[in-house]
Amino acid sequence: MDSGRDSKPSATVLNAVPIPKKHHVFISYRVASEAALAEKLCDKLQQFDITSEGSLRVRCFLDKQSLRAGEEWEQGFRLGLQESCLFIPLVSEKALHPLLEGEYNGQQDNLLIEFENALGMREQGTIQILPLLIGKVEDGAYHRFSAFGGPYSSLKSPTANIPVKDTLNQLFQLQGHFTNPDEIADKISTIVKFLSEDVWPLYRQYWAFREELGPEKMFECVQCGKEYMESQNGEDHCSFHPSGTGFRDFYCCGRARGDAGCKRSRHRAKHHNDYVYFARIEWMRSLLNYTDKSVQFGESICENFDGHDSVASCGVLIGPAEHRGKIYLSMNYSWFSTYTKSDLEIIEKGLNSGASTLVAEVSDSDGKESTSAADSSPEGEVTVPKVRRMSAQWLVEDRQLVGVQLCTESPTSEEADVLEVRFRWRDVALPELLSTKQVSRGGIVEKKASGPRTQHSLVLRRAGPDVVALSEPEPTPTKKDVWQGGSGKRTLRLKSAAKDAILVNSDRVRSNADTWQWQLTAVNLTSEAMILMDCKVQFAEAGAQLQDAEEVVALASVQDQPRGDTEFPATVPPSGTATIRVSFRTKASSERRSNWFNIAWGARQKPMMLKLSVENASGQTTSILSEFHNMRGNLCRKSSQSDSFFWMHYDDPVEFSRSQINVSPKGKTPQDGVEVRIPELSRAFSFDRSALRRRVYEANKEQVDRLPMDLDSSSCDWLKVDFLVDRNLQQVYGFHFQLKKEHEEQQAVCVLPDYSEEGAETAAPDNTFCLNDELGGQPGWEPVSCDPSKELPYAAATPVDLAPYQDADEEVPAAAAATGAGVAGSGAAGLSQEDRAMLSQVNSKLDLVLSRLQTLEIKLSMIETRIK
Repeated sequence: MDSGRDSKPSATVLNAVPIPKKHHVFISYRVASEAALAEKLCDKLQQFDITSEGSLRVRCFLDKQSLRAGEEWEQGFRLGLQESCLFIPLVSEKALHPLLEGEYNGQQDNLLIEFENALGMREQGTIQILPLLIGKVEDGAYHRFSAFGGPYSSLKSPTANIPVKDTLNQLFQLQGHFTNPDEIADKISTIVKFLSEDVWPLYRQYWAFREELGPEKMFECVQCGKEYMESQNGEDHCSFHPSGTGFRDFYCCGRARGDAGCKRSRHRAKHHNDYVYFARIEWMRSLLNYTDKSVQFGESICENFDGHDSVASCGVLIGPAEHRGKIYLSMNYSWFSTYTKSDLEIIEKGLNSGASTLVAEVSDSDGKESTSAADSSPEGEVTVPKVRRMSAQWLVEDRQLVGVQLCTESPTSEEADVLEVRFRWRDVALPELLSTKQVSRGGIVEKKASGPRTQHSLVLRRAGPDVVALSEPEPTPTKKDVWQGGSGKRTLRLKSAAKDAILVNSDRVRSNADTWQWQLTAVNLTSEAMILMDCKVQFAEAGAQLQDAEEVVALASVQDQPRGDTEFPATVPPSGTATIRVSFRTKASSERRSNWFNIAWGARQKPMMLKLSVENASGQTTSILSEFHNMRGNLCRKSSQSDSFFWMHYDDPVEFSRSQINVSPKGKTPQDGVEVRIPELSRAFSFDRSALRRRVYEANKEQVDRLPMDLDSSSCDWLKVDFLVDRNLQQVYGFHFQLKKEHEEQQAVCVLPDYSEEGAETAAPDNTFCLNDELGGQPGWEPVSCDPSKELPYAAATPVDLAPYQDADEEVPAAAAATGAGVAGSGAAGLSQEDRAMLSQVNSKLDLVLSRLQTLEIKLSMIETRIK
């Protein structure tokens, strides 16, 4: 078995300094039953070299060969045991027969004394143990060792003062090898490899014959990445981090990348499960997170809504070459092990002989990261976790290992999540998945409704007290030339260009003011030259008081004068004309900012009144009034989200904008979750099934049927969203939206599709919330279509009375007070509604072209003036 890359020795911490080592292997056996087998094993082993030392032959301690003549046996065997690195007991049914209940009478047993001494030395770290479980051959058939249960004597040994059965149970808990006595030679290479790679590095520095040793082998520590020699290894020589890193710092201690680790231990050459270290986490990720390195067979997840989930998985490694074909088991990043086919064969033999099916158990209840099967009590009892728990057990059917059962638990789940994974591993190049079976599901389990839900998606809207309906922009403004020269004969007339004042707003400027240019023709009605002294511009929203425009610049170009545009005062020849070009800015009452182009801020809700006045040298004033509307156009554009199943759209008459909240599926199936998109927050809130289950858990915990959604924005006080939870079905069945703007309120319910797993209908829907009942018949609430492709209707433009914007001594002709009807109200009387709409669009585009041409003409004229 691999706990990481390869199996590790039984103990690696030396709690006592061993005496100089003179033997590599100590062979323990019962003379009456395994004497010949022990000699054969000794001869075979001593024909091999320690692989890392070149010509250093394996030396074995066998009492028949190693004890000197006349030497006391007990003293000689104890010394030989202390001078050995690896203890190999030959354990057979015949060898243990004298220790059975009823056979053992408390007398001294030499084999039992060797077991007791070796186990004690192992606890101190001065020797390693590798049991060989010797079967028997009868009538040509091999029968594996199966005498684990005894029953063995409960009498205490006179040498160790502990029951015999306890000593044997400790021995059986160690990883051993089942051995056919007729095929002992097949085990030699495995024993030599374990001795050379895992045992010898621990005791090389204590070898008595230093002259036999070559240069000491260097190892690379898997925990810190540094090179080391085992002879110079110590308990605090390795510094590592037990957790991963954030953007810059380690989670465990806050130290930056590159800093020394916050935990210390011995250097380790192979990955292990004794404790968690960051290098192993990265190594596991390099194998499990890439499809060209591993294939997952199954995963058991028990969601923990108060912390990290409990996760256990099983699969096969397909790369790199050294790991290809190994079965892996993983429990979060706390425990990881791999198994070759040979390992699985050994495990299968042990399971058929009564070994525990428990592979490993991981919990975080008592500070221990993992408890392996080898460390369990003899009766198979394991510590019950207080918080999270993950475990794996082998599945055996018809005496064959067929798979593994993964079990995960969490403190927020009443049930454990249990998954059975069956795989094929014999006679195939790579293990293959056969089937998975969900025995029980942990965490929140959704129930399928037995009937349809009566609640359905609904949007209700109520207009606010200050709402101003969007007015359809009129293409033709109302204008009037007003004479304010008193009762005398009129001396000056102003005539506006075809487009009147035009906007020259830039889409690159964020402002709440409009920039205008206005070109007019001044006609001198007298036979004498007239001096134009000043030009003034005023503006107001319809129905409001006039106020002065800012940054007014007026230029005049007089007929038949080559000087071009000049600033005021300007002279107009008798009965002549002058072209007046005026630029100015008007500030809107609202402070809202937006990028606009060719749309007037001041006319967002109502028409804007513009008044331009020219005063001559005699103090007479001539004015021209113009009513400005924003150009005809679809300001509230249609919008749609093709994959959405719910829309809640709202129009802003101030910003001339349309926004929509929509809910759409996150994937192809309801089990993939949903997304809630809120444009004004520039983000989408994504909820997979795990996130929805977390809300159900919180609702169950607080005994409520709705939970607020955290929108994570201080600028979103206008919107409130709640999760609607059906605790009977254990599902989030919808969202409740409450929108409150200054111009409207909306409430909506979005009902989600049933995202339970396919299965029997187990529960009826629990309609604990109804929007109509919630509003309680409050006045003003009306249903609104959820279809975003439809516009909210425009209100008809209201004619504006021009009288408030003229002087008291001037009469207003009736025709001038009416709102211009434009194309739709004049020459199009006989056209159909569709034709009038098309003609209106053409007229709008022509107006736009003319305005832009006029803008270019004015700019060109101003450039020429500056050049002159």
